[in-house]
Amino acid sequence: MSNKSEIEFTIRPDGNIEFTIKGMQGKQCVPVAELFKVLGTVEAERATAEYYEQEEGQLAEIGTHH
Repeated sequence: MSNKSEIEFTIRPDGNIEFTIKGMQGKQCVPVAELFKVLGTVEAERATAEYYEQEEGQLAEIGTHH
């Protein structure tokens, strides 16, 4: 199964640009987001729920030690 990634751009009436990266889990979106910083000064960043999801191929292990 292939993952589909999308980047949604919104150009607001004041000329500011917002973009949302969809379809990438975890920190996979960070290098892509860095590419778009050439558009201007970043005023704010916020992570989507996908950012906090575990990346594929990464394992999380929770255990207790007695």
